[in-house]
Amino acid sequence: MDSPAVPATPPDVPRSPEKEQISDLPDISEYWPDAPHRVGPLADHYELPGSEPTRTGRGLIPDAYPGSTRPTLELHLNSRPRHGLRRTTLVFAALLLLTAVAGWAVLRGGEEETRLPSFQPPAALAPGNAPVEIGEPEPSAAPAVPDSATFELVDGTTEVNVTVGTVPSGWYRVTSPGGSGVTPRAELDGDTVKVFVEPTGPEGSARVDVLLSEDVAWSIRMRGGARVANFDLTRGAIDRVDLIGGAARLTLALPRTDAALPILMGGGVNTWKISTDGEVPVKAVFRRGAGTVTLYGDKDKGVPTGATLGSGSDSSGVAVTAESGVGTLTVTAR
Repeated sequence: MDSPAVPATPPDVPRSPEKEQISDLPDISEYWPDAPHRVGPLADHYELPGSEPTRTGRGLIPDAYPGSTRPTLELHLNSRPRHGLRRTTLVFAALLLLTAVAGWAVLRGGEEETRLPSFQPPAALAPGNAPVEIGEPEPSAAPAVPDSATFELVDGTTEVNVTVGTVPSGWYRVTSPGGSGVTPRAELDGDTVKVFVEPTGPEGSARVDVLLSEDVAWSIRMRGGARVANFDLTRGAIDRVDLIGGAARLTLALPRTDAALPILMGGGVNTWKISTDGEVPVKAVFRRGAGTVTLYGDKDKGVPTGATLGSGSDSSGVAVTAESGVGTLTVTAR
């Protein structure tokens, strides 16, 4: 049961000395929990004794100054708004919107890339632009035939046959029969036809056949050696013959010449036969000597080193110079 309200200013009642002495004792009702002056909120500050207390809220005790306009401070504590769920919803919706926009852009770009291009018909050519007719290319002209050239056998081989005559196409031809075991290759270096011989098998005749045009004045040069070398030069114009490589058996058929034909033997030869168009002056010099030399039936044996046989002039005939040894040399007329 609550205590009765106590007036803020009790009426003046005369007290007896005994009661005044009793009033000096503390009133226990002032310490009750529901006393009027303890019902209000706890003071957030402390006043000095004798000063008027200031309340932050409306008390249960009647206002001691009715009609007073003294301002009071009221604190309204509201609960914190819950924005977490709403914010998460907004973020998720924004992400969905961005994803939809990006997907639409990708699909639209793919459609534009795969769209077939539209082709417009070409504009008609003006009547003045007549079509250009391109005919068949003219056949390349055959290589010009030189007035003079040099044939050179670069590599050695077992058998080589050189003939001057009519060439079906061009002005020289180099071949080798089947099963020869070699493959000849011709290269034109300026005015020199160089023939290389490449082996293709362990066995074969290793024969090389060369045909030179009779319309060319030829110089013959044999750098590579041969076991058998045959030169039929009767139908051509020959400037000189250089047999540098040497041979085991050598046959040289010469044409008629107006000037002396120089012939050089540089590599040595075992059996050498020269035929001329009739008897012509022959002069032979043997730097290393020779075994047997026969000039139109005139035979000499044991030719010493540095010997000169025959008779001739520098203006006609044949001039032979053997820088290496010669086994047998025979000169005959056809």
